[in-house]
Amino acid sequence: QSQSAAVSPSSMGGFGAVGGLGNGFNHPDLTGLTGSGAPSGNPFGGMQGAGIGGVSESAGSYGSAAPARPANLSLADLARQLRERRLGAVETAQHFLQRAAAHVAGPNAGADNTGAFLSLDADVTLAQAQAAQARLDAGQAGSLEGVPVAHKDIFVTRDFPTTAGSRILEGYRSPFDATVVSRLAQAGMVSLGKLNCDEFAMGSSTENSAYQLTRNPWDTSTVPGGSSGGSAAAVAAGM
Repeated sequence: QSQSAAVSPSSMGGFGAVGGLGNGFNHPDLTGLTGSGAPSGNPFGGMQGAGIGGVSESAGSYGSAAPARPANLSLADLARQLRERRLGAVETAQHFLQRAAAHVAGPNAGADNTGAFLSLDADVTLAQAQAAQARLDAGQAGSLEGVPVAHKDIFVTRDFPTTAGSRILEGYRSPFDATVVSRLAQAGMVSLGKLNCDEFAMGSSTENSAYQLTRNPWDTSTVPGGSSGGSAAAVAAGM
């Protein structure tokens, strides 16, 4: 899009928010994979993440009717439910943090880890979500206010490390956000963390990250493609 183009749910509606592939694709909730297109069994073990204290998968108390779980909504639908106060920005962020926590790099990563995430910071994410909710409550919401997003680790971010999948940049903190990160933040999106990729985006399978492999959540014996395999796995698994 041009430099002056605004980001809106309708312009991105063919793709899911971090948790869905859009209105035309009815994928199962991957907490219980079944069906001919999915591997046998449940590769996610319930997607129970550790380290996010008090996080609940409940839909919350916004609105009179129980909304769909955020991970099952398209980006456009999620943005609309946040604007209509059927979902809250904080509970939505908590929902995705719980799903993502089981899939972050680290020495305690479980066998069900797809290797999608390189870094999470619940404090940063929830602070952004609280600010987004305040704007929603004040009627000052951006077009994507409160919708979670996770960034491929080649895009520099002030609030999360940026490694480009390389040990050379391990722990690096940028003093500024990349333009795409800044534009999405201006539209109101809430950052969950950074996603795995081939080192310096040179690869086509995400097997060349210096930190960990990323696995295809539909069949963990296969790769998700690349170099944006962390992004692909996160969307496919409703993270």
